[in-house]
Amino acid sequence: GMATATSGYSPHNFGLAVDLNIIKPDGSWVNSTAPKSDWKIVDDLCKENKLQWGGNFSQYDPVHVDVYPQLGLGNNRREIANKLRKAADAFIKEKGGSDPTYSQFKSYIGKSTSDKK
Repeated sequence: GMATATSGYSPHNFGLAVDLNIIKPDGSWVNSTAPKSDWKIVDDLCKENKLQWGGNFSQYDPVHVDVYPQLGLGNNRREIANKLRKAADAFIKEKGGSDPTYSQFKSYIGKSTSDKK
């Protein structure tokens, strides 16, 4: 997909987003250059499963799917990025190391939203 998050703080880094392409029965690929109509099945599946499809972003990114709305984290991409950055920074400060996964620091996301700094 198209990078919009601060380096190291993408939802991808935390297991909260995926990029995908579709392979049609005839073996051809549906990728980011394909017409939006070719992505309808992904849009429909995302709506049915409370996922956020990048084909509906203002910066069109049809290969991208965010899973965090289904986890109750909301669907505001900028807000989620800020939560992830604050949570990761708090986790690293307290625990040391780098690149925590979502499961390692999910409690820090709640802390970061209550700290209005």
